[in-house]
Amino acid sequence: MRRKAKNLIFVICILALGFLLALVILYFGKEKLDEYKISLIELKQEISNNRRYVYVAAADIQKGSILDESMLNIKEIYTELGETSFFDKSMFGYEALIDIPADEPVMVNMVREYGISTEEKEYEIATIELMADQKELDYIDIRIRFPDGSDYLVLPHKKIYGLNMETSTFFTRCTESEILTMTSAIIDTYIIEGAKMYAVRYVNGMLQEAAIPNYPVRKETLAIINSDPNVIYKAAETLNLSARKALEEKIAVYEEEKE
Repeated sequence: MRRKAKNLIFVICILALGFLLALVILYFGKEKLDEYKISLIELKQEISNNRRYVYVAAADIQKGSILDESMLNIKEIYTELGETSFFDKSMFGYEALIDIPADEPVMVNMVREYGISTEEKEYEIATIELMADQKELDYIDIRIRFPDGSDYLVLPHKKIYGLNMETSTFFTRCTESEILTMTSAIIDTYIIEGAKMYAVRYVNGMLQEAAIPNYPVRKETLAIINSDPNVIYKAAETLNLSARKALEEKIAVYEEEKE
């Protein structure tokens, strides 16, 4: 009888220990579960905080392009960068500072406000020697060199649009004063044997500051223009032929060096 009682007490103790062990396991298990739940809530909050809806390039965007809605899509991304780091709808009409690949988020440091002076006009230039690898949207200085070796900057930091290498022509934006300066330089190049106008490209025209022009407009040249308004057309036609010939020679050399 005593032996049975002892066995019963032993079984009860074992059950009690097992129950206590189960309680301990449940307690610490619940504590771990609570930790996981807290971590999950924090992770969800972090994901929510880092969700952004940003503008991305719909296709490759070339530097110098003026951004509009057709060039961009809205995409959901996750990033720690703040919303102010990204392009927003108030920036339509801004200019791309760099090439932006398709599907790339557009950052504010990739664009800049594009302003056109009320004085500026589209101006066609067909009288200067271009570089053999001249490209659309290049930034160039237009310079003039005289036979005695003197060299002057005529128009600084001009962006090339509508480039036609076959005719050696392009468009750029100029003020009235710059057009007058360019007209004077065209006549000087025309009447002074050995003079030439040529392009010098900026390495990074979007970021580099414009050089300071130092070409002096001569009174004698202005007098020629005033006395014969048609002289500018004659000069432009002659210089265009000369520029095209010079460009063809440069391209031939350029192609040979590439082979």
